[in-house]
Amino acid sequence: MLKAINATEAKKTLLQLLDKCNETPFLITKNGKPIAILLGVEEYERVMETIKFYTIPEMKKDLEKWLEEK
Repeated sequence: MLKAINATEAKKTLLQLLDKCNETPFLITKNGKPIAILLGVEEYERVMETIKFYTIPEMKKDLEKWLEEK
C-alpha cells in the first residue's frame, strides 16, 4: 500500500524515506495532486519483470490462466 506524503515533507525527510522505501512505497503529492512514487529498487525490479511477462503473448496467456484458477 502506498503511503502519501506531500513534496515539502518528502524534501525534508528524503534520507529517512530512502531508508523506508524498500518496505513501503511512497506517493508524493504536490498541491494535493500525485506527482511521483518513491519505490525501492527490489519492488521496481518486480514491477518491471511483471510488465515484461505481460509483453510476451504466451506468458500473458499463462499468467491470466493462472490468475483465473486462483
